[in-house]
Amino acid sequence: MAEQSIAGAVSRRWAENITRQQLSKRSGVKQAKGSNHYGQGHALLKLAQNNARRFMEPINDILDIEKLELGLIELKTKEIDIVELVRRTYDDNLPYANQYNVRFRMECQDEKIVAMGDARRLGQVVANLLSNAAKFSNENDTL
Repeated sequence: MAEQSIAGAVSRRWAENITRQQLSKRSGVKQAKGSNHYGQGHALLKLAQNNARRFMEPINDILDIEKLELGLIELKTKEIDIVELVRRTYDDNLPYANQYNVRFRMECQDEKIVAMGDARRLGQVVANLLSNAAKFSNENDTL
């Protein structure tokens, strides 16, 4: 019983932190609306779309925590390209780096690295690593 209340408190606190993080991210819509250049406006609208998708992920994560506590979590493993997943997550988190005045730099010698895994879960891990690195680094650091 005590374990469940501790887990519940941890998941609520985690949800509050994630929600604040998501709400503080720029959506890009406001910037795109004032853009006179198609390319720039298109990129900002894509950013807004990605941020809207990421905004829903914490809600799904909260539901997944409940499933995990009940032993009902199921990983959706399939063949995924790790390099592409990291690049996509990297791109999605660039506004977060800007918010903390840090720079992300990605270096990879391989074009493609294939592995079996749950793309959503691995994306969450990479996103959490990037956001924590941005939050706990000094301004102007390159990560």
